[in-house]
Amino acid sequence: MRIFFYTLAMTMAAAWWQEASAFSVMPGGHQLPKFAGGRQVGSALTQAAMVVTGTSKLGKALKKPTGALTVGFEAASSLTSLGDSDLITLSLTLRKNKASAIFCDPAVVAAIAKEQAKAKGNFPGPCPVISLGGVTDEEELAKVQSTGANGVVFSVAKLGHDTVASLAEAAAAKGMDAVWEVASEEEAKAAVEAGAKVILVSASTSVAAAIREVVPKEVVAVARVESMQQGANEVTDARSLKAAGFNSVMLSEACVGDKEDAVYAKWAVEALTSKQSKEFKITGMTGHVNGHYGTGTFEKSQAEVVWLRKTY
Repeated sequence: MRIFFYTLAMTMAAAWWQEASAFSVMPGGHQLPKFAGGRQVGSALTQAAMVVTGTSKLGKALKKPTGALTVGFEAASSLTSLGDSDLITLSLTLRKNKASAIFCDPAVVAAIAKEQAKAKGNFPGPCPVISLGGVTDEEELAKVQSTGANGVVFSVAKLGHDTVASLAEAAAAKGMDAVWEVASEEEAKAAVEAGAKVILVSASTSVAAAIREVVPKEVVAVARVESMQQGANEVTDARSLKAAGFNSVMLSEACVGDKEDAVYAKWAVEALTSKQSKEFKITGMTGHVNGHYGTGTFEKSQAEVVWLRKTY
């Protein structure tokens, strides 16, 4: 029996070596397959995908090895209306509720980054703090870095591909993550060819799914999803996007500075990552939640959740 398994292992190793010899080495040790005649195959997009090396720090936070969806939150500029203690509490709440990242308006990056930094070495550790725009040149990039941001979102539509490529390179040199915001297949392909490791797709669910198809799985993909939708439809959107291959979602305008910020963050992470159906029950929450008052535990299906902030 030992001889049988040994022979099998040697045969498989020989087959692997023969297959590997059909590849040519690219810079960085990556390889492209050849046809029998020796010509390399693969489009520019395929080649770009193969030279994406490693995963960024942000990418590791957004993409779980298990394949589970992660949930990030947008922190809007209106949070500046909060006092320091309230903003610190919100930042702490997002971390404890397992936010994958906090995408901040530049106006609130410094305060949230400062609070998150205090969690270094603790569990849970700091959430990555990403500046949502606010950078159009290297001088502004340096200012954002000084606020403690771990990365920056660069919009291809607003800045243009060449500018984003240049700023992404500058960000990498500073040890910051660059997130390419795209809204079409063409923008996504160009981002991949330029070496993007993380993309933020701002488009409808159906368009986002089509964009994901042209982006290699090695590139971490985040989809922008509207928060507090009627009928809790962000749950449906998130599951469709996960099925399409997205690693994470960013809930837009999730945190604006009102009393529903913290409650929504807890609900959203549980609802969007639950394996149960859309009608699963929410339990264990007390007091004033989503317009429901009470002093004990209550149960409501997601379809019945109503957020006071919204007028549906």
